Amino acid sequence: PRGFVMAVALGGTLAFANPTTYQTHLIVYGPGAYQFKDFVRVGLPLNALFFVVAMVGIPWAWPF
Repeated sequence: PRGFVMAVALGGTLAFANPTTYQTHLIVYGPGAYQFKDFVRVGLPLNALFFVVAMVGIPWAWPF
């Protein structure tokens, strides 16, 4: 169960493709003149990268 809990925790905290997922994203969203597509363009590759890292790292650190 610990690996599953870590997967849920990481999935909730590593959301980069939406400006409303974290307070810091919202802080820079207006003053930085960012658009929603800027977060999607940078966030989706980051989400994919961390998905692969999590799928390899979680079973290694917390075996099922």
